[in-house]
Amino acid sequence: KFMKDRFGAAVPKGTYADYMASGGDMVGVFTDRCREKGLAPFVSLRLNDGHGHEFANAPKDKIPSWGWHVLSPIHLDHPEWRIGNNLNDWNQRSLNWTIPEVREVKLRMIEEICRQYPIAGFELDFMRHSSYFRLKETTREERVGIMTGFVRKVRGILDETSAGGPRRWLCVRVPAFQAAHDPMGIDL
Repeated sequence: KFMKDRFGAAVPKGTYADYMASGGDMVGVFTDRCREKGLAPFVSLRLNDGHGHEFANAPKDKIPSWGWHVLSPIHLDHPEWRIGNNLNDWNQRSLNWTIPEVREVKLRMIEEICRQYPIAGFELDFMRHSSYFRLKETTREERVGIMTGFVRKVRGILDETSAGGPRRWLCVRVPAFQAAHDPMGIDL
């Protein structure tokens, strides 16, 4: 509905966006299949993702069929929340995590998944895309405080939503090289 309202065109048929707009439930199908097979379902969420955001200001006929499922209100309605203004630069079109609302949107997504599905664990994918802050405007301590606080809240959501069942796992996907951690606010 958002894309149709925003760009005035129907969701392209036969696409992932069409599946979702038609009531498809990718996470539900996944968790059901895992449980049928005796597997522990984990959900992974990219904490920042710039895929398709180069089309944020494009006319509706220039958005590729795969672009429909990656554009969202937070990216289109709040360009000031991006790292920068150049939509052709992957690092600039990511969201700026110093903005509390950016983190809150992610937390609400995580909470919805945790409340709605019988997952065994959740992975926070810090790797894709790894630009979270305007580095000239933040200190290391500020970045670490933001990210540590975010991870702490996710742990709380996992504990709160486990409904007395087994403790849910929390995983993080971070760069192998520690030199990459500081700009991302990661302090293992």
